[in-house]
Amino acid sequence: MDRKLAGFGEPDLLNAFSRALDQLTRLGAQLSDVTLPEQDLMLKTYYATGNPEYTIANSELYRQHEQAVGWYLKHPTLNP
Repeated sequence: MDRKLAGFGEPDLLNAFSRALDQLTRLGAQLSDVTLPEQDLMLKTYYATGNPEYTIANSELYRQHEQAVGWYLKHPTLNP
């Protein structure tokens, strides 16, 4: 958990998150401090891995709805 980010958000959400962490700790979970990489690195990683994974995972859906998404399947830049 990146504790720098644990304090940002809506109060109700933060309270629920805190209660969930307390419950997990009571059940024996061990919390570990981690830090997230810088946003630009995260975005580069997402674009390098997330988009291809999403396309492969939804390839059957694309085939079923070719009329609606055919432009995407044929676009040389988006889907080489």
